[in-house]
This record gives sequence, C-alpha cells and structure tokens, in this order.
Amino acid sequence: MKLKTLILTALVLGGMAAACNPSATSTSNYTAICTFEYDDIDNYLVDSLITTFQDYIFSGADGLSFIGPDLISPCGFIISVRHDPLLADGHVAKDYAVLSKTAAHGVTYVVYVDQPGAPVKQTVNFDYVQYGTCALNGFIVNNTNKVATLATYGLGEAPAFAPGDWMKLTVTGYKGSTKGNSVEVLLADYTGPELKVIKEWTAVETKDFGEFTTLSFSVTSNRDDVPLEVCMDYLQASISVEY
Repeated sequence: MKLKTLILTALVLGGMAAACNPSATSTSNYTAICTFEYDDIDNYLVDSLITTFQDYIFSGADGLSFIGPDLISPCGFIISVRHDPLLADGHVAKDYAVLSKTAAHGVTYVVYVDQPGAPVKQTVNFDYVQYGTCALNGFIVNNTNKVATLATYGLGEAPAFAPGDWMKLTVTGYKGSTKGNSVEVLLADYTGPELKVIKEWTAVETKDFGEFTTLSFSVTSNRDDVPLEVCMDYLQASISVEY
C-alpha cells in the first residue's frame, strides 16, 4: 500500500475515532521528498518525457501534487529522463534535457516550462491543507543544456549572454489567496563582471520560506530569445497532519 493511501486511511479512521471521542486527535509529522521516481515510468514515457495537455497532475510525494502544461496555460512541469552533459560551442542541445549525466537523485527529474508574460499559475499543491500544514525545506536546480549553451556560446540565432543579461527562477508561496515568501535563483547572470551560469545540480535552501498551501514557479529573463525553463529535483517539505 502506498504511503498516501496509508495517510488517507489514517485520516478516515482518525475522523471516525474523533466522532466517538471529539477530544481524541493524533498528529503525523513527516518529510515529503519529491524525487519523481515511478516504478511504472516506462508505460508513460514518450521519447523520455511525460507530458500531456489534458489535466496533467501528478504526485511528487505524499501530500504534494504538481501540475503540468495545458492548452490554456502552457506553463508547468514535465517529467524528464533526458540528459545532455556536453557544453560546447556549436553543440545542438536536446530539448528538455538537463546539463548532467544524471538526475540529482535517481533517474527522473522535472523541467518547469514558462512563457514570456504568462499569468501566475500555482503549480504545486499541498493536498492535505484541510488537515494540517506544509513548509518548504528546499530543492535542487540545474539548467537545461539549451539554456546553458545559449547563455555561454549562443544558440541558433540567439547570441550568447552579454553584460547586463540575466535569467532567474522565482518560487513564491501562497496560503490560500494570500501571497507569502519568495526565493529567487539566478540561473544565468551577467550583471556582474563575468558570466555566471549554473552548470551542475545546485541546492536551494528555503529554511525561512515558511508554510504554504500552493507554490508558483516563474522563470524570467531580460531577454526574449531564451527558453524559460529550469530543471528541478529532490524538493523537500515538512508536513504535519492532524486526524
């Protein structure tokens, strides 16, 4: 039986117990770790990607669900096992492939895909919001090969990053409709004396981020010719549920 099923069963049984004894409650505290690994992934992969444009929602870990692109808002998460570790001038980078030989953990990871000017879309949900709380602990990011290649050498008709260019990921927490804390990660940055590009899996700590019910992800740049995408793996959250 999956852990999510166990939690739901516990919540149901706990609710029945509480009905008999309203003062009796139990609390479950655990760390949800999203590695995006699935035993049956071979049945869903299409050319090393899992994506659809119809109600694409998947579980990252017990209590956390992720939303993929759809026809109305083509921003969201794609599960990928594509790897392209070669960073070289003239290299034709693969689509939605991390600049690494492996995922940060296991085989799979996710690529968040954004669009210029897209409205905010809350793409990570805490599933047990009616039963407890969820706080973001951290996650690991890396660039796709396309982004790193473009920023470093140029790609196709898009030139390499010049002084003043930048690209960043912003993650914002919400509690209901109330906007909470945000964390920013510079994926490629030439606002200083030299170009800095994330070229390996890099941990992002969020110890001061606080609790959330949903998360929004946004990839932005001062350039309009950069693929707005980022690879992510091993998102962790502290969850407490009462039943």
